[in-house]
Amino acid sequence: MENLLILAVLFLTTAHSVSDDVPASAPESLHFDVLRVYPPIAPTRAELESAQALPDLNPHFRSEWIRSYISTSVTTLQNGIIKTDFGNSELLTQKQKTAILSADIGSEVRVSIKYLPENNLRDNEPKEMHFTFVQEPESEAAFPEGKQKLLQYLKKNAIEKIPDGTFEGYDLATIGFSINEEGNITDARVIWPFKDPNIDKLLLEAVRNMPDWKPGHYANGKRVKQEFAFTVGNMNNCITNTLNIRKN
Repeated sequence: MENLLILAVLFLTTAHSVSDDVPASAPESLHFDVLRVYPPIAPTRAELESAQALPDLNPHFRSEWIRSYISTSVTTLQNGIIKTDFGNSELLTQKQKTAILSADIGSEVRVSIKYLPENNLRDNEPKEMHFTFVQEPESEAAFPEGKQKLLQYLKKNAIEKIPDGTFEGYDLATIGFSINEEGNITDARVIWPFKDPNIDKLLLEAVRNMPDWKPGHYANGKRVKQEFAFTVGNMNNCITNTLNIRKN
């Protein structure tokens, strides 16, 4: 019996010393991802080709806001020269549609609308609104060996270093960064800080030390700079609605 007690004490002592040497691992349930941060308006080439009216260019545009149109204008950059085409209704003119499709790849298109608003005011004064957009590239920036390898890198260099129980409830940390035309990681910064600055530092360092990516580009090969967000924690946090990301 005495020998059994001695063995039990030795086992517990050994187990305790081993657990002290092993860092706490992140829980399997800790959600993390890297998602594209999209411009407010980012139509694809196919969407621009099928566009017939202002709402087709801007999903936030509401026809019911307008009682009558005074004028509409579409300003584009074509071969480096600024060109403006005019209309007088919600429908795009043929010249406006042609101008949008002929705009220099990657350049900004500006739409301006002068109108009388739909309201009950006696003095219904003309108003003006504007919005801009840039055609969405056909190819998005990508980690060299694919999304799965990217997540493996982040798990090894950041997530596995976060102690179990660090993230609770609706906790969320978000690191923003850009992939420039050369595929370099730039502009890495904390978008939504965690309650522990050390976690922000850990996540930020992992992003800054990532290998170069393949840059995003258009069908003609023109490369573009794109924004991304590295999120860790509960994606039901209301802050995600302000990030312009598309949740997986």
